[in-house]
Amino acid sequence: MLFIKRIVLEIKKGGIKTFIKKFITVNSLILSIPIYLISLISLVVIYVIRPSYLIRFGNLNSSRLGHFVANTELYLCEKDKNINLPRQKFIDLFFFQKISNYQIAKMWKRELNVIPKFLLEPIYLINKYISNYFSFAKKHLIKSSCSDRDINNLLDETEPHLHFTREEIIEGEKYLKKFGLETSSKFVCLIVRDKAYLNSMYPEKNWQHHNFRNQDIENFYKAADKITQRGYYVFRMGSLVEKKFKNNNKMIIDYANSPHKSDFLDVYLGANCSFCISTSTGFDAIPYVFRRPIAYVTVPIKYFFTFSRNFLIIAKHHFSKNLNKKLSFSEIVDLGVIDCVYSADFEKKNISLIENSPEEIEELCNEMMDRIENKWIENKDNVEMQKKFWDNYKNKFLDKTVLSPIHGELRSKMCSNFLKKNPEWLI
Repeated sequence: MLFIKRIVLEIKKGGIKTFIKKFITVNSLILSIPIYLISLISLVVIYVIRPSYLIRFGNLNSSRLGHFVANTELYLCEKDKNINLPRQKFIDLFFFQKISNYQIAKMWKRELNVIPKFLLEPIYLINKYISNYFSFAKKHLIKSSCSDRDINNLLDETEPHLHFTREEIIEGEKYLKKFGLETSSKFVCLIVRDKAYLNSMYPEKNWQHHNFRNQDIENFYKAADKITQRGYYVFRMGSLVEKKFKNNNKMIIDYANSPHKSDFLDVYLGANCSFCISTSTGFDAIPYVFRRPIAYVTVPIKYFFTFSRNFLIIAKHHFSKNLNKKLSFSEIVDLGVIDCVYSADFEKKNISLIENSPEEIEELCNEMMDRIENKWIENKDNVEMQKKFWDNYKNKFLDKTVLSPIHGELRSKMCSNFLKKNPEWLI
């Protein structure tokens, strides 16, 4: 009777849903005790054989597409170049968390030793806890240089590790025909960040701190039309989006709102596009790791993707309400705005971020097309502007990140027209 009364009180206190959640949690913990005991025994065996054979564990960040793709690719690139590898015989084992893209998961299983989560996660967690007290346990944790940041410039020096099977290539070509493309058709992926995805997928969290990174899809209409005039189709990408990409141009496809949208096609399109236009969001990791050129319309400046010759960049304008003017790059650094990585940071410094105009975005895309079609003429003025900007970037900023590098060799380019029309970025 006391047990029943206790249950009734718990339901009255928190409601039936809260009680069920607590009940499931408690039972899950009880049921997991045998698994953790077996895992502990397995871990002791793993420690004993370590002098002869090292077993390492890794938790793939599979719940966020960008990290699922880029972090994993860079781990494999480092492995190719013998970076962060043990000096003895070893094997690396991985497990997935919540999977953001099942096609990517399928493709990584072809390249990695992926173990079911219920088997490997307990071993991983116990070892991670032990590593807080005993350094030998750290040897069993897979190391990587730096998240999704290619600080060793490996993307330009290695081949992609993700591959499609022959059957998948045929399937992808069939889908392209459904959209009106031929096998030989050129296409571009356009991904514009807004608040719809994170708010829908993770409603329990407040994502306002990332709002400064969002952009209005309508600013990209003009560029998309221009791209089609030069013979490319445009796929507007996105899992969940705020606005439809309204247009009458048959070569512009609002794939984000298409019934054909799928995990497989997300990857196939990103892997095979002529280039990608991105505002720096998860999807662009796919063209990133498939070594496709990317035209970035992005902030924050501190986290420019600078690692590859395939990247071309413009940034939002930084307007100081205190000074009543657009800031130069040097002022952005000297006033500490370079370190703003959340919306609240910009608000505290009284900085408004002004989205790039349709004309600026069109100029970015024109330059990218000229470059990939070998029509770009790198004249003396352009070379000098690039050198001025990147020397400034390096001198003003990179020296501050020696202890925790987020850049390697600076290989990317700023859009030349952007620098011409915003000479304050060269002061």
